[in-house]
Amino acid sequence: MLEVDFDAARSFGGDERATGITGATPVPGHAAVGKDLARKLELRRGDKIDVFAYGSSVRLTVDDVLPQRGVAGLWLSMESLSPNVFVAPGTIAGLMSESPGAAPSAAPPVSMMLISNSGGVIGGASASDEVEAALKDRLGDLPANIVTVKADLLKNADESGAQLMQLFTMLGGFAVLAGVLLLVNIFVMLADERRSELGMLRAVGMRRSSLIGAFATEGWCYAIASSVAGTFVGLGLGRVIMGFAARIFDSGDEEFRLPLRFSFEWESVGRGMAIGFAIAIITVVLTSLQISRVNIIRAIRDITEPVRRGPRRRSQVFGWILTVGGGAAALGGFASAQATGVLLGPPMLFTGAAIVLGRKLPRGPLITTTTILILVWGSLRSRRRWRSGPTWGS
Repeated sequence: MLEVDFDAARSFGGDERATGITGATPVPGHAAVGKDLARKLELRRGDKIDVFAYGSSVRLTVDDVLPQRGVAGLWLSMESLSPNVFVAPGTIAGLMSESPGAAPSAAPPVSMMLISNSGGVIGGASASDEVEAALKDRLGDLPANIVTVKADLLKNADESGAQLMQLFTMLGGFAVLAGVLLLVNIFVMLADERRSELGMLRAVGMRRSSLIGAFATEGWCYAIASSVAGTFVGLGLGRVIMGFAARIFDSGDEEFRLPLRFSFEWESVGRGMAIGFAIAIITVVLTSLQISRVNIIRAIRDITEPVRRGPRRRSQVFGWILTVGGGAAALGGFASAQATGVLLGPPMLFTGAAIVLGRKLPRGPLITTTTILILVWGSLRSRRRWRSGPTWGS
């Protein structure tokens, strides 16, 4: 229950629309309610409400429903709702005077002074620390509590956004890995279907660099088409994922719901398309380098290449890099409670260890064991995170 001078509130911050305050200050017997309270109690203009405080009550007529914005949406806690009712000046004192016996045991009313920093609605919050220090210096020993409402709310929102970004970045990372594997498989299949042709071309004098260039040119066509199509398909998929996520985060405790809205910037879309195209080109070139290393005689006769007994030395180096990098990512993730390191570090460690041990242990059982370990780790971490409840800020 708030007593606010509406005329002064509308001039707060220099932007009347940002305050959420409309109409005149309520007169005795009347009130304005916030949108959250109106939705909770199903209130409309002209409805009657009973307000209880200090052992007394007063019946008020609802004159207006104010949006959850600015002064109208003022709330000092971290809940996402602000069920405010704005009453006429003197209403709170009147309730206290009607029941003086209950007043000493109840929380006394609090007087608040709202301060607007210089700058825009969002940018002004950057000066909160400086303003807080100046206020403390000016107030001295006066019993006042300074609350940087907007700065705290924006900080909380940034932390929540960073956690959501980690979640969707991990999902996107797996999608990228799946796309890379798909490209590699496509080019390996194309090369396998053309083994005899490739062998004949090499036999009549075609250089390896020309063969790589031919495959890379074909890969450029695939990369351009897939980048354009994948970008817009990705927007549609993102819209679907956001719809499901919005239902999940908007279905919990009403006071701590986190409404999500789908939004994107064309600059970000273009950057994503460029990154996807670069990943596709790099994958195509590296795969072409591997495919071009064919035995001409076996290729002409369409004889399958013999299976190597152990990994190459380069694979061993890559395995050690994965092992060390995965171990470092896991340790860093556990130390700083970062979900990315905790989830991806151990699988990288398991994969690297499997590559390193591939020279001494049978390949089939080693791959199977490594895959099972990765699946078990991912399942355990997901189950534990789900049971522990959401960690997002309000």
